[in-house]
Amino acid sequence: MNNQFDELTKNLAQSVTRRAALKKFGVGVAGMALACFGLANHAQADPTFTTLDFPGAGVTAATDINDNGQITGWHIDSSGFHGFLLNSGTYTSITFPGAGHTSALGINANGDVVGAYNVK
Repeated sequence: MNNQFDELTKNLAQSVTRRAALKKFGVGVAGMALACFGLANHAQADPTFTTLDFPGAGVTAATDINDNGQITGWHIDSSGFHGFLLNSGTYTSITFPGAGHTSALGINANGDVVGAYNVK
């Protein structure tokens, strides 16, 4: 009889421990969700919109912007599909040698550009 009582109390203790752990986990997840929603709703400033037109391009599209305001993207002109970097109001075209298509897809805080290209 003593063994059965020990097993019963052991299982009950484990059940309480699991329940407490799940409760703490649930409270933690709920707290993280509330924090994320709270932080997401506090905008630093109203957004502003700027038209981007790479000189001589028929189409210009931005793909990324970093904290320094540098913008990457792609444009299409009469010679093809190219990437670009817009830095302090100056556009720089990015074309990988021998590629039929180049895109600048992202930029980090240091100004390093990442992209993709297709060979002709």
